[in-house]
Amino acid sequence: EPSPYELIFINYRTTEETLIQLINIINSSTLFIIDTESVGVYKKPNKPALIQIQIVTPELNSYILLIEVHYLPRSHVSTFLLIQQLFESLFQTKNTIYVWGEIDELTKFTEFNLFTYDQIYLSHNINLQGEFKSYWKKHHQHIPPSSTNNKKCICEACIGIQENNPWSIQDATGYELHKWLDKRHTRSPFDIGLDPKLIRLNSSELQYRQLLTSYAANDCDAMYQLLISMNLITQQSQQSLTIEEKINNDLELMLYDDNEHEQELFEEQQATITSSTTTKAPNYELQILSFNNSEPVESSTHPDEYMSDNNNEPQLIQTPPVEPDLINTESQQRTQQLTKEEKHKIHNRACTLKQRKRYYQHEIKCRNIDKRFTIRNIKDILRQHRISFTAINFSTSSTTHERTLHIGIKDTSKVETYEVQIKTLFTSEHYQQIKYKVHHRASRHCRENNYYRRRASNNRR
Repeated sequence: EPSPYELIFINYRTTEETLIQLINIINSSTLFIIDTESVGVYKKPNKPALIQIQIVTPELNSYILLIEVHYLPRSHVSTFLLIQQLFESLFQTKNTIYVWGEIDELTKFTEFNLFTYDQIYLSHNINLQGEFKSYWKKHHQHIPPSSTNNKKCICEACIGIQENNPWSIQDATGYELHKWLDKRHTRSPFDIGLDPKLIRLNSSELQYRQLLTSYAANDCDAMYQLLISMNLITQQSQQSLTIEEKINNDLELMLYDDNEHEQELFEEQQATITSSTTTKAPNYELQILSFNNSEPVESSTHPDEYMSDNNNEPQLIQTPPVEPDLINTESQQRTQQLTKEEKHKIHNRACTLKQRKRYYQHEIKCRNIDKRFTIRNIKDILRQHRISFTAINFSTSSTTHERTLHIGIKDTSKVETYEVQIKTLFTSEHYQQIKYKVHHRASRHCRENNYYRRRASNNRR
């Protein structure tokens, strides 16, 4: 049985978001397994068709990428550049790459311009085939026949492996893992497009591609299981914990404001139980007012700013001035009516506000924002520009109705740099530029789909 892994196809249908996520995963990992598949051509060298990459994360999670080199995006498309960046992140000196044989098998793939010949040798490349031969010799030395010992000898000589001959992956899997690795599809046409999203397929075509996909993935996964059995990656789970912890913390900060608004909408009604007005809150914190204040409460008709986590303009609550004694009386009556659940919600609200204050301790303000940009749009654009943020929010002036974008920044040393980057973002001009690119990309994508469909149709003929 194969170990659990996530299978991902890399071709012209792969999105930018998927590639960016994979690059981040590769950057936080140091252990990889590579295999390749080629297609036989009569009286000619084999034609390279497929690169399989298995990413093993520090927690031993596994991703298998199938790069279909005959179905790549065109070289001027942004996703092609991201695939190049993916290989650039892979071939780093910090990374260990295991292959069954020599890494030289990748050189024939340089014609696709995903990486260069020199890049291949930047990483620490290990021939697992040679490592396994040494491992087997060490752990399975010859046992002389004896009448008192019925144990079967499985040294290389006794199982038919010649001294100077390398092990096949099938033999290694069979003897070490006691599993049978199906190699019947070695000479299959791996260039037909394995991803079912590439072209429309009937049931038999789909089933055949699934068979080849499993074959290609299992070759990588067999090496992964051998590494575990040989105790070559037991230390991997202990590495880079601080890096992974930092990534998780950053993700938590980024995801916080996605859920924050839903909670605030629910709790906003509870906050009105203990407060009969709103007033300007520093750092955009909606304060829960104390009713023990002897000064009259100001009317909320003065210039103020209110916060919104979405694109709908919230209604600013306006309350006329009231006498302090009346406030104290109403406060006591309402406090008595609070249930345990309501008190718990108010407590949660206070915690939420404290957390928000931390997120906006260092922030960048952007005015004249085009209203068509949503929170999610803004987050995606910031990530594309590699701007690390803690939270995103809007404020709107109650008098001028001017909309201001607030971007919480964690790293104070980068605030000035980010301000320069953001200066031209989220304006009406920026929106029109994106709109044009999206339209242009959709048209180009449609043309490419038609191109590859015709190409696939010709291949089948």
